Amino acid sequence: MQRYCIMIWIAFGLVAAIFISSLHKVLPRGRQLHLHRLREHGRKLGFVVERQQGSAREPALEGCVGYRLALEKCPMAAEFSYRRGGAGWQRSFGPDGDPEVEGLLAALPISVAGLDRSSFSVIVHWVEPDNPQALDSLYAALQPLHHQPVG
Repeated sequence: MQRYCIMIWIAFGLVAAIFISSLHKVLPRGRQLHLHRLREHGRKLGFVVERQQGSAREPALEGCVGYRLALEKCPMAAEFSYRRGGAGWQRSFGPDGDPEVEGLLAALPISVAGLDRSSFSVIVHWVEPDNPQALDSLYAALQPLHHQPVG
């Protein structure tokens, strides 16, 4: 009888070890945990995180993740798209030389590679930073778009 109890405890221990090992593999660690926390903080600020793949059409966005923020509707003339390049920001479309847009672009964190303003939202294409405060800086930089349409 005693031998039978020992075998049961050994089997129970083995099953528990397998379960804990499997659970450990599933739980996020390191960078994954950091990204999970960063994205959760982004959702609290109102961002919708969109996974995206850089394409041959837009190599500047390779490795970027999109953070979309809902805004009030702006006129079509106020929509814009910019990409960060070697010589600074390049305009794909939108108002040229608008000081409000230029101020907005200057205030963005360095990890931002692109910015697209459409009628009801803005999407920020960026390489998610190691520093979570960069998300707060990004949100603060986008505040002028909340208060009035750019353009």
